[in-house]
Amino acid sequence: MNVIKHDGFLSLNHGLTAAVLRQLTYSTTRFAVYETAKEYIAKPGEEVAFYEKIGIAAAGGIIGGFIGTPADLINVRMQNDIKLPVAKRRNYRHAFDGIFRVYKEEGFRHLFSGASTATGRSVLMTIGQLSFYDQFKTVLLNRNYADNLTTHFLASLAAIIYH
Repeated sequence: MNVIKHDGFLSLNHGLTAAVLRQLTYSTTRFAVYETAKEYIAKPGEEVAFYEKIGIAAAGGIIGGFIGTPADLINVRMQNDIKLPVAKRRNYRHAFDGIFRVYKEEGFRHLFSGASTATGRSVLMTIGQLSFYDQFKTVLLNRNYADNLTTHFLASLAAIIYH
C-alpha cells in the first residue's frame, strides 16, 4: 500500500519485463535441456532411470541458471529500485535497457555476478521440480493411470509435497 500511495498503482509493475525475461531464459533452457537429454539417453522401450533424470535435471539447472543470470540480476535491481532513495535509483525502463546499461556501465562480466549462487539454486530447483515430477508421473502411468490432466496434476502435487 505504501508503494501505491507514494509511487502510484503502476509502480507495482517494476521488474515485470525482467521477470518475464528471466522465465524465458532460465525456465525454457532448463526444460529444453532436460527434455532433449532425456530423449537422447532413453533406450527404446525402457524408462529413463531416476538417477539419470536427476543428472540431466542438474545439467539443465546448471545451463539454465547461468543463462538466466543477467535477467535475474536486472529483475532484482528493478524490483529493489523502488526501495532506494530517488538519487540512487537505476530507473531501468525495461529489462533490455537494464542489461544494456549494466554491460555499458559495469562491463560484460558484471552481467553474470551472482551466477554461482543462481546456478546452484537452479540445480536444486530443477532436480526438485523436473526429475521428481517426471518420476512421479512415470510411477502413476505404470500403475495404469491414463496420461491426462489428472495424472499430471497428481504428479505435480506429489513433486511439490516431496520437494
